Amino acid sequence: MSALPPETETAPRTRWPLACTAVAFAWLLSRLPFLLAETARRQPDAWLEARAAIELAPDVRIRMATGLTPAAVTLLREAVPADGRIVLFCPYPGREMEGFLRNAFEKVKNLLYPKPRAVYFAQGAPALGEHIRGELVGKVVILDGTQENAELPAIGEFALLGEVPIGDRPAGPGPRLRIWRLVKVPQ
Repeated sequence: MSALPPETETAPRTRWPLACTAVAFAWLLSRLPFLLAETARRQPDAWLEARAAIELAPDVRIRMATGLTPAAVTLLREAVPADGRIVLFCPYPGREMEGFLRNAFEKVKNLLYPKPRAVYFAQGAPALGEHIRGELVGKVVILDGTQENAELPAIGEFALLGEVPIGDRPAGPGPRLRIWRLVKVPQ
């Protein structure tokens, strides 16, 4: 047994973390002037970039952020009802195309926020079929990520509302989303 009381035994142990904290704090204080100088040196560039972005027309900002033209934005906003749902249909089983379409889908979803709140991803015909119900006629908008010119592989009637090019395309055809609305479900 030790002759020292318990509170005295722990006293030397608490000094070590306190000393480490003091050394770390002193090091940070010695670096602070250099960090502030670096921040001040970079700040004017950031301000100029932010100001230039704010002064751009909304159509240009949307095009830069999403890759969508003003006509495509108008089509999407008119196609999606406030109480509806969006389904991204992507039957391609691969990381590259699926990742590209999911990224484009997130941009479209953010563009349309706060409507609709119901957004889904369907990778195949069975998953797409889950969103084809009588109570959803006129409310379901499907962003078709297939790059072929074919009908949707789901039971029901759909109206093709338009086609939206996505991403940056230099010239010629590129990736696109076709926009469909559910108009009738068979009885």
